[in-house]
Amino acid sequence: IRLWVLSRLELRQEASLLARRVAEKMGKDQWMSTQSTSWSILAMSEFYRNRGAQRIDANIEMNGKNEKLFSNKPLVSKQIPLDKQGRQLIKLSNPNKSELFTRVITSGVPGTDYQVPAKQGKLKLTVNFSDLSGKPISIEKIKRGTDINITVMVTAAAGSKPGNDLALTMLMPSGWEIENNRISGMEASVSGNEFIYQDIRDDRVMTYFGMQGGSTKVFRFRVNASYAGKFYLPAWTCEAMYDDTYTCNTASGNIEIEAPLRKEIQ
Repeated sequence: IRLWVLSRLELRQEASLLARRVAEKMGKDQWMSTQSTSWSILAMSEFYRNRGAQRIDANIEMNGKNEKLFSNKPLVSKQIPLDKQGRQLIKLSNPNKSELFTRVITSGVPGTDYQVPAKQGKLKLTVNFSDLSGKPISIEKIKRGTDINITVMVTAAAGSKPGNDLALTMLMPSGWEIENNRISGMEASVSGNEFIYQDIRDDRVMTYFGMQGGSTKVFRFRVNASYAGKFYLPAWTCEAMYDDTYTCNTASGNIEIEAPLRKEIQ
């Protein structure tokens, strides 16, 4: 709020010092409330609006080739191609007197040969698989048509305060079909603990709930191994939507669904 006021009053020197602090705070990998984030963005927008047009004129070198980075706006972005190892050496130079801030943002989809390790902290995620009789089963290799009961347990460490903004995201392998308990009429016996909201889609189930420290929530789902083949099982995550210190996930893996042998027609 102070930065916004200083920018509105056109006190540029004081606003510049405060804007740097706000930018550093926003650039850190730490939790900020929705209100803090919105006010920071609003204040920074007012700060740059008051400074007038800020042109970017810099040079970037990739793979031995120089390229101009030019924009009449105070922001410019460029996609950086990576090699097979996911690397790229770049050199950025700023011949102008004005300050230039850079930020690298990486995104992508991991290959099937990359396995996400399990992680737990203030939250712990445990998953069990069983058949319809309750007998534990392995999902690494199963027959097509098998019904699988999934029991997910989320445990919060004693003394922690997870709150009411937890999200459990379960992205399913392509060979599984999710059974929507609301349609089948089995919601009361299968779903488990109460939740605030649950979104059941074709390929994933997203459950939103709250819990107290030292407690455990149990959720139950049912899927069917409908399609034969080898599939990738993504890591399932549970996290607080506004506090990244509360996060956990299962390990990813690979599964195989075998087609039953056809009897030869005499």
